[in-house]
Amino acid sequence: MKEETRECIVKARLTANEYQTFLKKVKGSDRPDNMSEYIRACIFSDDLKHSIAVARELKNLNYQIRKIGVLINQIAASANRGVMFRGDAELVLKKLQEVEELVKTFEARIE
Repeated sequence: MKEETRECIVKARLTANEYQTFLKKVKGSDRPDNMSEYIRACIFSDDLKHSIAVARELKNLNYQIRKIGVLINQIAASANRGVMFRGDAELVLKKLQEVEELVKTFEARIE
């Protein structure tokens, strides 16, 4: 079976610091003499896909935690004004349990 020839060229601009970091990573890789091979390994690695999925999960988790923080602040502001609503504590507890479930799901996915 004939191997495909690589005809397409991709260019990228880096700052001097980015380039030095890139060189260090290439030198620390399995193929320190081949920048192209290193880049292809990074692009087509399943690790990259996994990292992107993890980043998305973290973003969602951060969003949910922020929502709970806003809710707690609203309840605290009401309590400071002397206004308490029945069910506030239960609502916060329910939301915290939801976040706990999200964290458990996240942990299971990254393992």
